[in-house]
Amino acid sequence: MILSFLRSMADTLLSLVYPRQCIVCGTALAIDTDDSTCEPCAQALLAMPKPDANGYDKGFAFAQSFAAYPYADAARNMILRYKSEGHITAVKDIALHIFERIAPCDLPAVDLLVPVPSHKSRIKKRGFVPTILLVEQLAPLYHFPVSTDALCATRATLRQSELDAAARKQNVKDAYAVRDASIVAGKTILLFDDVLTTGATMDSCAKELLAAGAKEVHTLSIAVTAHGME
Repeated sequence: MILSFLRSMADTLLSLVYPRQCIVCGTALAIDTDDSTCEPCAQALLAMPKPDANGYDKGFAFAQSFAAYPYADAARNMILRYKSEGHITAVKDIALHIFERIAPCDLPAVDLLVPVPSHKSRIKKRGFVPTILLVEQLAPLYHFPVSTDALCATRATLRQSELDAAARKQNVKDAYAVRDASIVAGKTILLFDDVLTTGATMDSCAKELLAAGAKEVHTLSIAVTAHGME
C-alpha cells in the first residue's frame, strides 16, 4: 500500500515536471489523463480510413501488407514526431494505436515478428531504432514471438524519402541480410516497418527472409502512403 502510494506520488511529480504531450501535435495534456492525444488529434486519427490489407499486390515477395493508417495528416505527424524528432516516450502509445486499429483476428497466423533493421551509422546518428522499440511494444499486445536481430542492415543506404520509386529499389538492393537462417526457417514472418511507401524496403527484406527458408512473409506498418495503396 505504501509502495503504491509512493509510486503514485512519484508519477504525479514527474507529470508536473515533464507533462505528457499529445503524440501527434505536442500539446501538453492534463496531468490526470491517461490519454495519449489531445481531443482534436484523437478525432483526427479516429476519422482516418483504415487502409485495405488486400490492396498492395504488386508482385512483391511479401504476401499481404497491413497498415493502421494512411500516411497523411495526423498519422504522418505522429510518425515524424516519434521517428524524426526523437519523441521515443510515445512508442507505447503508438503501439496501442496500431493494436486498436488492427486486431489480432485481422492478421494471419504468425510465428515471428521481425523489425526492418537500421544500419549502425543511422543508429549512431539517431540514437535508437524506431522499428525495434515498436516491435518490443507490439509483441506482448499480439502475443507474437519477436526477434530483433533476425535481420541486419549490411550497408548504409540513402534516405528512401529522398528518392523516386526506381532509385528506392536500387538503394535497398542487397542492403539487408538474415543473421541466422535457423531463426526464420519454416516460419511465417510478420515484418514491421514504420511506413510502407513503394514497398522497396519491405520487399528487399522479405526476399532475404524467404531465401533463408521463411515459409511466408507479411508486413505491418504504422502507415502506408497513397503510392503504396495504388
